[in-house]
Amino acid sequence: MVAAVSSLPPEPSPSPLLLDTAPILFFPASNSSEQSDTGSPDTLELMGFTRIFAIATILLTVTGCHSAYVETTVSNRTSQPIGLVEVAYPSASFGTQGLAPGADFHYHFKVLGSGSMKITYTDSARKEQTSQGPYLKEGAEGPLTITIAPDGVHWQTNIPTVTPPS
Repeated sequence: MVAAVSSLPPEPSPSPLLLDTAPILFFPASNSSEQSDTGSPDTLELMGFTRIFAIATILLTVTGCHSAYVETTVSNRTSQPIGLVEVAYPSASFGTQGLAPGADFHYHFKVLGSGSMKITYTDSARKEQTSQGPYLKEGAEGPLTITIAPDGVHWQTNIPTVTPPS
């Protein structure tokens, strides 16, 4: 018996990169009692899930996750730019490197602890200016506007404030 010898090179095996890499999804079979004749989920089961979802959404919306914070706006109503601005409040502070004439800086914060607020800024003559603000109690919330004007600093708030302890 003579073996046939081929001069052709062997066919290359397919590269793993060229194989079909689509994921195979597996859905377990379900009982026929859970599906209708058309194979779609039971209408009553869908209605139950819809009700539960609707109730959960309403409860989350009504009760909500509310965190008390103070929404602050620092406004420059002078004709000159203001340098470094720092607002100190109980337990922390915030600020900005500068505030152009007519510009506003917005910031919100949570009051932890109780104490007085204070703003410190550098005016156009490069002098540090300070103004004492309201006394805030822990958990205070609401709007606060600090306006730097030619006649001084004006604090405006609807937040219930108290007289600081002596």
